[in-house]
Amino acid sequence: MGDIMRLIFKRLFIFLSLLLTHSAFGAIKNETIRISADGLYHIKTAGQLYWYAKNKPGNAVLDNDIVVNKNVLDASGDLNKGTFEVWTPIGANPNNTPAGSFFSHSFNGLYIKQPSNEAGAKYLGLFGAIDGATIDSVVVEDSYIHGFNVVGGICGYAKGNSSITHCVNKSTVCGEGSSIGGVCGYAEKNDNVKISNCHNYGLVKGTRNSDNCKNIGGICGFSNNGRLLVEHCTNYGSIIGEPYCQYLGGVCGYLFDGTLSGCANFGTITGGNSNLGSITGAVTNETATILGCYTSLENYPICGHNFNAKNNNLIEDNVLLYKDEDGGFRCQKFTLTDGNSFYSPVDFVADTLIYTRSMSTGYSTFVLPFNVPVDYISAD
Repeated sequence: MGDIMRLIFKRLFIFLSLLLTHSAFGAIKNETIRISADGLYHIKTAGQLYWYAKNKPGNAVLDNDIVVNKNVLDASGDLNKGTFEVWTPIGANPNNTPAGSFFSHSFNGLYIKQPSNEAGAKYLGLFGAIDGATIDSVVVEDSYIHGFNVVGGICGYAKGNSSITHCVNKSTVCGEGSSIGGVCGYAEKNDNVKISNCHNYGLVKGTRNSDNCKNIGGICGFSNNGRLLVEHCTNYGSIIGEPYCQYLGGVCGYLFDGTLSGCANFGTITGGNSNLGSITGAVTNETATILGCYTSLENYPICGHNFNAKNNNLIEDNVLLYKDEDGGFRCQKFTLTDGNSFYSPVDFVADTLIYTRSMSTGYSTFVLPFNVPVDYISAD
C-alpha cells in the first residue's frame, strides 16, 4: 500500500508541476502605485503593471523584469497548452493612449488571443496604441499576441511624434486581418513616428486564408506615414502567411510612404499569395524610400511590388548578403559613395567594391573610410 501511495503522490506531483509550468500564476490584482519624487511611476510587480495599464497616469519605468505568465510559447514559437492570465494592452485604442515615456527591462508572458473581427480584436500589443509616446529599451518575450487588425509585439498602433527605440520582440505575433508587425502593427499618416535600433526575433504570422490578410512585416506591418522613419532595425524572425495572404516583407509589410534606412532582414518568408519582398511587400507613394538596407533572401526582390515607378530612384544602395562556407556574410557588389555614411548590421566581405567620388581636373588622392577585405576594388 505504501508503494502504491508513493506512486500516486509522485504522479500527482508531476501533473501539478506540468500544470503550473504552462499556466498563469493566478489572478493578478491591481496594485496602486504613486508617482515618485523623480516624476516617474516605478513599476515593480505584475499587479502594478496591470494598474498602470488601466490608468495610464504618466511616465513610467520598470524597476524589475515583469513576468505575467511562464512558458507561454513552446520551442517553435507556438502557443503552449494551458490557462494563461490575459493581458489588456496599455492604451486600448487611438482615443485612449499614453503620451509619456516608458522604458527599461522586459515583459514576459503576455497573452492575448482575440482573433475575431470584433471590438477588442485590434490595437493589440504591450501597448495597444500610443500618441506622442517614447518607448525605449523595452523587451517583450515568451508572449503570444493574436488579434485581427493592427497587432504588434511592442505596440499595435503609433501616431503623433511617437518614438520606439532599442526595443526587442521575442514573441509570436499573429493576425487574421491587416497590419501585423513584430514591433509595430500600424504607423499613422501625417505624424513623425520613428522606429530605430529595434529588433524582432519572433514569429510574425498572417493566420487567415484570405486576401484580407495582408501587410505583415518583421518590424512594421503597415506605414501610412510619409514621415515614418524606420532605421537600423533588423528582423531575424520568420514571416509566415496563409496561401492567400499578401504584402509580406522582412522589415515592413506595406510601405505606403515613409523611409526604411539601414535596416536588415535575416528572417525567412513563407507562404503568401503575392507581393512578397525581402525588405517590404510593396511601396506606393513616389516619396517612399528604401535606402542602404540588407537582406539574406536571394529569391525575393527588395520590394515585392512598386505601385509608383517614379520612386524607382529612391530604392537604392540595398545589398544582398549571402552566407559563405564558413558561415560569414558576403555580397557580390557593394557601392560606396564618398560623403555618404552607411550602416551595416553585420560584418561582411564585398567581392567587388565600387567607390564613387567626384573628381576635379588633375589627380586626386582619397582614402577609403573603412577597412574591408575585398577581392577587387574599382573607383568610378
